[in-house]
Amino acid sequence: MKRKPRPRVSFKKILDGLRLSIGQFAKEVDISKSAAHRLVAHNEWPANENKVWKIGEWARINRPMAKLTRIAVPRKSQTSGTPPARPPLPVLKVKSRLRSETIRNLRSHALKNLAPRRVNAGEPVPAAKPSKEITEEIQMLIRKPRLSPAALSAWNLKPDVFEPPACREEVFRGGEMSVVYEHMLAKARYGGLLAVVGESGAGKSTMKDLLVTDLAAEGEVIVIEPHTQRMEENDKAGKTLKGADIVTAIMDEIAPAQKIRRTAEAQLKQVAACLAESQAASRARRHLLIIDEAHALPKATLRHLKRFLEMKNPAVKGLQRPMLSILLLGQPELADRLSPLDPSVREVWQRCELVHLPPLGKGLEAYVAHRLRGLDKPAAPIFEPAAVVELGRLLTARDGRSYAFPLAVDNWLAIILNASVGLGKTITAAHVADAHAETLKALRGGKI
Repeated sequence: MKRKPRPRVSFKKILDGLRLSIGQFAKEVDISKSAAHRLVAHNEWPANENKVWKIGEWARINRPMAKLTRIAVPRKSQTSGTPPARPPLPVLKVKSRLRSETIRNLRSHALKNLAPRRVNAGEPVPAAKPSKEITEEIQMLIRKPRLSPAALSAWNLKPDVFEPPACREEVFRGGEMSVVYEHMLAKARYGGLLAVVGESGAGKSTMKDLLVTDLAAEGEVIVIEPHTQRMEENDKAGKTLKGADIVTAIMDEIAPAQKIRRTAEAQLKQVAACLAESQAASRARRHLLIIDEAHALPKATLRHLKRFLEMKNPAVKGLQRPMLSILLLGQPELADRLSPLDPSVREVWQRCELVHLPPLGKGLEAYVAHRLRGLDKPAAPIFEPAAVVELGRLLTARDGRSYAFPLAVDNWLAIILNASVGLGKTITAAHVADAHAETLKALRGGKI
């Protein structure tokens, strides 16, 4: 799909007028410092539409405030050829009798909807008041509800009906999900690098767990999963996943009895030898490295993945099939990190297939029927076809973007089932619309 053209905004003039550094600008709009530099220097906008909207709002708010100020830098003396030892700092001059404190207060008030407010540890966090922009994304942000005992009894449902799948039969594999799963299975069996990108709740982890279950049943592909529970993009917020951590994960899976060597060169040789030894046990043996939450991978680790991907049997010279396949799972930020506009990771995105996990779309009706399979005596479907159509319409934003992802659909199904107890034997489109309206009303009032 062709990307919308980005407006040309002189961010440099805005930053100069507000006396902000690129680092401060990056923190305010929640992008990396390198992405902020590309935006300011070359007008290269991020690929993520949410970040584009946030940056555009930031520019709209700050452009008029930047015009209230100007920076006057003293010129170098023309009479003396030697510059002063320490040039004076820039002097901030304010027009229209507005003080710099006033401008800072205006910016702080205008930006409060773009960034969460920081409070002291002992200060209670004020209740958030959703704006109109938030209600557009309410379908994704809705809190997971609890099915009431009355709803369980009225609709004859099991208490775990909306819990994550616990076996293969409980996984929904209709629509585009089956296509994405076949991509993942092919990479595990035949090699390569694949990145699966999807919103939170799109089903990435479920597809990964199904893949691991099927590969374990076949017994020919050894799955290697480094721990990513504490993984962050930098070591300030958590712990980055480094090449040494991947080496440890591989060795723990295929050669747990061996002691890992000290130097990086010795470790890579040891990993290659162990992979070759494992593969020699069976001609069909393969190894699959799965990294979840890959949108938090540092760029250095992304570059290292290419070297793991090309690791070959040291005892065989010349052409041969790689011993390791790699599967990355992440949120839409992963697509930004693998953007062709970033030459620092070009050796990765040139070799990486990118697959998006889309919303349910036309498979919404089949998904609803699959999730409500727990009926003991299904005399008739709970949701009428028109009710499912209405739910799909309500989960579509005004710009046509759909939020009908499995987790969001599960949450809304639970809300509708709770609200429709005693209204009839089936749920109609009117029941869905009423439950949706009441939930939005409660959210605006801060009751959710």
